[in-house]
Amino acid sequence: MQCSDIKGLTFDHSSVAAIDQIREIQNFGSMLTVLMGTSVMTDIFVGRHGLKKPLAVAWGISQNEWFQWSQAMRSVPSLVRWQVRDIAFDQYTKHLSGVEHEFWRAVMNGCD
Repeated sequence: MQCSDIKGLTFDHSSVAAIDQIREIQNFGSMLTVLMGTSVMTDIFVGRHGLKKPLAVAWGISQNEWFQWSQAMRSVPSLVRWQVRDIAFDQYTKHLSGVEHEFWRAVMNGCD
């Protein structure tokens, strides 16, 4: 979608709350990605009882479900995008005309 410049944009209370919610979702997605990466590495190298011996680390690396883990890591940005689109669609339907309507349509559909 080609997006035009939006001039004179001011946000009402509903839009400000939606923007705050989008920021929280993006921050949560970032934290989730870090947590998922850290938890696997911690489990492989440390475990529940302290640092593991090299043979145990090698076993942990070989036994980890890397394919499922990579799929889960890749799904986080998609989940964030879906949430943002849902919020944008809700705001798009609340603002039936004007510049806020244009803004939320651009957020919902993306711009080239």
